Amino acid sequence: MITFFKSRSVESRSKVEPATGQYIGKYRTGLDVLAQSHYRLIGSDAVEADSTTTTINATAHAALVGDAIQITSGALLQDIVFVQSITANSITLSQTLSSAPLAAVTFDILRPSIPRVGTDGTTLISATSLPLPTGAATAARQDTGNTSLGSIDVSTGELAAVVRVDSGSSDKVIGVSGSDYGGFYYQVRVDSNGFLSVSLDQSNVLVATQESRFASSAITVTAGSASSVTVITSSASMKKRIFYNDSTAVAYLKFGTTASASDFTLKLFPEGLWEELNYYGRVDAIWTSATGNMRVTTIT
Repeated sequence: MITFFKSRSVESRSKVEPATGQYIGKYRTGLDVLAQSHYRLIGSDAVEADSTTTTINATAHAALVGDAIQITSGALLQDIVFVQSITANSITLSQTLSSAPLAAVTFDILRPSIPRVGTDGTTLISATSLPLPTGAATAARQDTGNTSLGSIDVSTGELAAVVRVDSGSSDKVIGVSGSDYGGFYYQVRVDSNGFLSVSLDQSNVLVATQESRFASSAITVTAGSASSVTVITSSASMKKRIFYNDSTAVAYLKFGTTASASDFTLKLFPEGLWEELNYYGRVDAIWTSATGNMRVTTIT
């Protein structure tokens, strides 16, 4: 048998009583339910001395009747009870805690709330109430950053850029600085906080907007040899080297001195081709027989 009150007017929060309900048919009964899907944090407080399993002493607390109390430290961590009645400095609970909370144990005061939705059913959110990331409230404003970006200059020619950060009297280099390679020049700096600012400076740095192209080259031809020979010397100005084994014999290339069939960098088969972009030092070669040539094109 289900027992319930027919009216909320006799409902009391001070003790456990049957729920209210309504007859919705000859053999059907409906219970009145007010579901709370959200609780908002009202504040945090700490338990004071002489608290019991049903009473929490807390001077000038912010709790109201019906609020939830969630213990946030100590042996009762995460326990939740509800407020039955209050005085200025104490909270009487509707439920009994498993043990009396010790002095200085912390707790949160949570109050039931109903989420608001717009006319289209979407949840209403106030952007001004959302928490900011740590440090965001004191970070430099956009108008401050715009001052640093004031040196941006883009012309109809090639787009140029320097990435740097001023840190007062000095900068800190974290990337390649002062390198001129293939038409690229990189300079990356950060301050003591790790922040970056960007300045476009066409006179110092070029950022290619298309594939790099070069107009100068030289071809070196070395006859095939059964003993190690130098096919190209060191050249710091080179941008690319193309090795072509114009021979019917296998060639062993070594990036360094004295190539052999057991000490080599790469093996070029007859009419084999190799493009090198990074190494610009001396290259030696040896063939399985002294026939043909090694043709090296150096692009600068």
